[in-house]
Amino acid sequence: MKMRQKVLMLALLALLLGQTAHAFYNPVRGTWLSRDPIEERGGINLYEMNGNHPIKGIDCFGLELIDSPSASLEAAMARGDVEGVEAILLGSGEGGVLTDAAIAAARAWLKKVVECKALNYAYHNPECGRCSCGLSREANVNNLACFFAQNAARAEYLHLKCDYCLVGSIATEPGGSKAAEAAHWAQLSEKLLALARCVKTIALIDGTIIRGK
Repeated sequence: MKMRQKVLMLALLALLLGQTAHAFYNPVRGTWLSRDPIEERGGINLYEMNGNHPIKGIDCFGLELIDSPSASLEAAMARGDVEGVEAILLGSGEGGVLTDAAIAAARAWLKKVVECKALNYAYHNPECGRCSCGLSREANVNNLACFFAQNAARAEYLHLKCDYCLVGSIATEPGGSKAAEAAHWAQLSEKLLALARCVKTIALIDGTIIRGK
């Protein structure tokens, strides 16, 4: 009778705590009940699980930490690694280890990267010329249209926070994405001033304002 009770108690304990191949684990506290089976190779804290981040890693047998696919996906997006994100999504189809929400977020991120690259290209191509009273009205109008297009592309780029998903901005030294974003805001201000000069130049050519005013 006592043996049967012990067996039942052990079975219940295993269900409540989650027994791996080598140790008991308490999912509520996120710690091992016994010392880490791999001892100091798992860190100086012999009672922690997955570096105290149990949802960001997998340790099926208490012997090796394997990065969670979701955590790896977040890290890849944070560093602007398009190929890494695509590889993780491709691999998720085999084991179904990513949630539908994580997959949807990654696909939306990839779509945003494509859009941001297109906006960045539109800003730099073509290069707009300076407006001048020495140019024909048609040439100045063309330059004005060019500045309008550039400003629209850069404004949308900044609105989408593209500097936080494109690898070139993320890798900007020093400052990373924040520094790149600040520089692009400064560029937009310069382009808006250039656009204003074009409007004034065309008005001077048309005689709608007096030179010097």
